[in-house]
Amino acid sequence: MVTPHARMGRQEGVKKVGVVSKPYSAESSAAQAHLRSLLIELMRERGESLAEFGATLARTIDTDRQPFSRQYVYRLKVGQDPITVEIAQALQVLGAMLDGVNELQARAHYVRVLAIHPLPDDVIVLGRPRGCELAGCRIQFVPASPAQRYCSAECRREADRRRRESTE
Repeated sequence: MVTPHARMGRQEGVKKVGVVSKPYSAESSAAQAHLRSLLIELMRERGESLAEFGATLARTIDTDRQPFSRQYVYRLKVGQDPITVEIAQALQVLGAMLDGVNELQARAHYVRVLAIHPLPDDVIVLGRPRGCELAGCRIQFVPASPAQRYCSAECRREADRRRRESTE
């Protein structure tokens, strides 16, 4: 199966561990069973204890997150607790990284983007989107610099005009 991560630079000849082409609902029993087997395989491949894997899983979700307890990881492993969507995504990232995909590519996901400039296939956008600060403009954009507050020169000019009118 060719996955998005495979197209984005997965090394040939590397064992594929649990990378799926699309995120799916972690709620079905089949999905839960697949995720449990992925969790078990990742723990075995990484050689980590329940506590170590709990810390790895938490760091994969968020670097500042407190580690999951070994008891919680055990409950996930045996199916006593459901694997959440957040944990499922972290398992998929860890699986892709074990397959030789770099972390940046493993964390990337496909979205539909409207671009002004031509972009090659499989480009990774590192910026975070923000809303245009002009009242009434609903455009979300990735700023070219951290100081950019408006989506376009027209919105910036309109905001300046409104500001001048309100001070007169």
